[in-house]
Amino acid sequence: MPEQSLRSRFLGIGEAAVFQFAKYGAASLAISDMNLSSLEKVAQRLRDEYPHVEVEVLYIDTSDEQSIIDAHEATIRRFGRIDYAVNNAGVAGPFLPSVDTSRDQFMFGIDVNMVGVWLCQREQIKHMLKQEGLTPGHVIFSRGTIVNMSSIYGHKCARSNITYGTAKHAVLGITRNDAVNYGKEGIRINAVCPGFIETPMTRRPEGPSAGMQAYLATVPLARYGQPDEVADVILFLSSPLSRYMTGTDIMVDGGFRCV
Repeated sequence: MPEQSLRSRFLGIGEAAVFQFAKYGAASLAISDMNLSSLEKVAQRLRDEYPHVEVEVLYIDTSDEQSIIDAHEATIRRFGRIDYAVNNAGVAGPFLPSVDTSRDQFMFGIDVNMVGVWLCQREQIKHMLKQEGLTPGHVIFSRGTIVNMSSIYGHKCARSNITYGTAKHAVLGITRNDAVNYGKEGIRINAVCPGFIETPMTRRPEGPSAGMQAYLATVPLARYGQPDEVADVILFLSSPLSRYMTGTDIMVDGGFRCV
C-alpha cells in the first residue's frame, strides 16, 4: 500500500502541473518519480504535444536522501539550473490514530511526506543559491521558486490519520521557515493545500466510497477537485504573477476549510 501510493503520486497533480508548465512556455522540464515506465509515457505525451520542450526523466525515491541528491544533480548536469521546483511527494496511509500506529508506520509517513519534501527543498535551495538571478539588477530579483504540496490537512485535523496530518502541518513549517531564510537571496517558497482531488490515488472504478461521498457532501462546491485546478495554482505561485508572495499557502479545496 505505501509503495503503491508513492508510485501513483505523479500521475495526477504532478502530471497536470508539468503540462501547464509546458503550455505556458517552459523550455525544459525534469520530471521524477519511482515509476519510470509511467513517467516515460508522460514524457512521450509531453514531447508529442510540445516538441520544443526538452524533457528529462529521472528516478527518485523521496524516502532515500541519496536518490534525492542524485536526481537534482542530474537535473543540473542536463539543464544547468533549476528555476522552478515543485515538490509533490506523498503517501496517504496508514489511516490509523496514534494508539494503533507503530513507530515504523509513523516514521515511514514522516520520511516521505515531510523529510522527503525538506530534502528536495534543501537541494533546490543549494543549487539556486549558486545560480545567477533571472532578473539581475532589478528590484524584483529572482533566483528561483519552490512550491511544496501540503494538504487541507496541513490546516485541519486529519481524523484517524496521525501520520499524514502531522507531516502536512510540518510541510507548511518547512515552507515558511526557508521562505524567511532565503527570501533576500531571491528565492520564493510557497505551498499549495489541495482538498479532495480526483487522482489515480483517490479514483475508484465503482465511484467514491460511502465515506468519501459523506466527505464530498460537506464540500461547499460539492465535488472532487481536478488535478488541473491545482496545477493552475502551482503555476501561479511559480510565476511572476505571485512575485510578492513567499512563505504562504493557497487552499484549493472547494471551500472545505470553511466547514
